[in-house]
Amino acid sequence: VLLLAGGNGLVVLAESGPPGTAVPSGVAALLVATVPLLVVVLRTAGGDRPRAWTFAGVALGFVGLVLLVLPRDGVDGVPLVGALVVVAGAVSWSVGSFLSGRIRMPADPFVATVYEMVAGAVALAVVAAARGELADFSPAEVTTRSWVALAYLMVAGSLVAFTAYVWLLAHAPLSLVSTYAYVNPAVAVALGALFVAEPVTAQVLLGGAVIVAGVAVVVSTERPRRTAPVAGNGTAREPVKR
Repeated sequence: VLLLAGGNGLVVLAESGPPGTAVPSGVAALLVATVPLLVVVLRTAGGDRPRAWTFAGVALGFVGLVLLVLPRDGVDGVPLVGALVVVAGAVSWSVGSFLSGRIRMPADPFVATVYEMVAGAVALAVVAAARGELADFSPAEVTTRSWVALAYLMVAGSLVAFTAYVWLLAHAPLSLVSTYAYVNPAVAVALGALFVAEPVTAQVLLGGAVIVAGVAVVVSTERPRRTAPVAGNGTAREPVKR
């Protein structure tokens, strides 16, 4: 519920509002990219002590996102309520990701994905019904292009990407996993330039380079430690960094 209904649901709600109140996708991406920052805050509040380089890498990545998004969309005139809704979604996603490593979860990531998808779908269906969205919905009015897009999201976004995310939450440091929020806007810029000829300015290239640098810092800092082989006397040697 926290990840899918709270995280994805609130972002969709903020981006699909009436004209003048909807949050532009670029600004939404910048706000969602606060997830790594929120994760570090949660880890610190939970008693963990992230390394100083982790904080530095997260901050560097956020600066890169500012450089990447602001030249394309800007932040002037962003609806305050919509922006707060996106931030609430980012908080919900961060809390869900943080708790996933501290509560009992199915060992099989596919099973965990099924449970989470069902829980998120039920919660979103209840919210949609309460908002009266189902009364105006007609499957006959959905275009073929929309059905194809939905099928793609079900396979690539849900079965592949979200399952990979759930697996990573159980097998990789949270600060490392959360850096996906930095990569998404960079990928969006590349796809926009490739498919719809969106301009790639010098500021965009600079922002992308800073993002990559920030991710590299976090990856090198949060890389899991490998336990050395057991010595002949049965005692384990000191862990060795990969």
